[in-house]
Amino acid sequence: MAILKDPLGLKALKAAVAALGEEAGRQPAAPGDSWHELVSRLDAAHEVFALKMDLLRDRYGLLKQSSAQLADELAWLRDQLDDLASAETVAQEPSTAAKTERRYTDRWKGRRP
Repeated sequence: MAILKDPLGLKALKAAVAALGEEAGRQPAAPGDSWHELVSRLDAAHEVFALKMDLLRDRYGLLKQSSAQLADELAWLRDQLDDLASAETVAQEPSTAAKTERRYTDRWKGRRP
């Protein structure tokens, strides 16, 4: 379950860096010691990565909101187009029927003996 709550392992990395920092703090820093420098670089990299992940989460949330809004607007537009198409169909049906009836009437008149 811990993996689901921390899929990238940020919390585990922070705990590991903290443990390394405690271990490095117990040992005196000698000149040219790369252990303390390594721990400080890992800590700095973790902080930068955690900040970027928070920004990405915020951006993802905003994208989800805007996507939902666009989907709502698209559904509204589709409904408007359906209403417009049905209104045009209703308006065109009587005029089409009248033209068709007149055309057949004219043919009938022309065939009289």
